[in-house]
Amino acid sequence: MTQFNDDEKLLQSMLTKLAVLSESYSAELQKDIPTIEMVRLVHSLKGIAGNLGFNRLLLCAQHTEQLLKVGDKSANAAIKELIIQLKQVHIYIKILDVSNDK
Repeated sequence: MTQFNDDEKLLQSMLTKLAVLSESYSAELQKDIPTIEMVRLVHSLKGIAGNLGFNRLLLCAQHTEQLLKVGDKSANAAIKELIIQLKQVHIYIKILDVSNDK
């Protein structure tokens, strides 16, 4: 909340945007796109995760980005893990949204 000046509406807005973006990010991560584009995508996701405090997603994105940059063959497995982490965040945000509606 500190990052958002205790503005709960702004935080909720950012979480909602991530929930929407998470579906498109997941789809993009599953495509066979050039490495440089994948690095940009993962880097962007890393920033969003960090800003919103999703530490597991952040760490997974950092790891994936490093593997992609050095051309490590295990990058594909890291991308799959990143997709799983992203889906978990999406589910968490949806649960939060339902809880806040009450």
